[in-house]
Amino acid sequence: MRTPRDRFTRLTSDNREGCILHWFPLVDESEVTMDNVGPLNALAHIIRCQPEHLAIAALDSAAYQRIVSEAALDKLFTALPVKYRRYRRRVDARSMSGLETIVRLMMLDAGLGCEPQVHFPGIGYVDLLVEGCVVVETDGRLGHGDAPGSARDYDRDVALAAIGYIVLRFNYRQVMYSPEVIMSAVRGALNTAGGGL
Repeated sequence: MRTPRDRFTRLTSDNREGCILHWFPLVDESEVTMDNVGPLNALAHIIRCQPEHLAIAALDSAAYQRIVSEAALDKLFTALPVKYRRYRRRVDARSMSGLETIVRLMMLDAGLGCEPQVHFPGIGYVDLLVEGCVVVETDGRLGHGDAPGSARDYDRDVALAAIGYIVLRFNYRQVMYSPEVIMSAVRGALNTAGGGL
């Protein structure tokens, strides 16, 4: 093991410079190469080292992208300490982005019904449908930051409003740093829609 700044200097507890060492048993030794531990082992470390919502976002992403199968996820959770097994029930391979997962978990933790990737004929899929009446879209940069992406988003929002849905759109900063703003907006939209929550 070498320091982050100099490959010729051995790593010690005095020169880690923020480098954190992870020493956990491997979940799948067949994935390991000289410079890579493979997806299952990486996910095992994420689960152990990150907050629950970020770990589940990574799991959702890996499942959505088919980097790991349902059987592989079962193997992963069998190998982990029992305290993490509840995460398995929260993984949803329909979540297309980490932001979407984080907001989905916020809604579920607040006791709200939340369905990912709901299809509306003639409009397409929406990120989340909360309590059957509020559409929540989470906008990362990909597909939303350019003029055609923004125009498409506006058209979809108008089409959804025309059939009676309230549309809320949140960006990265709001999802990651202002969850209370998101919950307040969703609850306000539900009250407006007649949900009374």
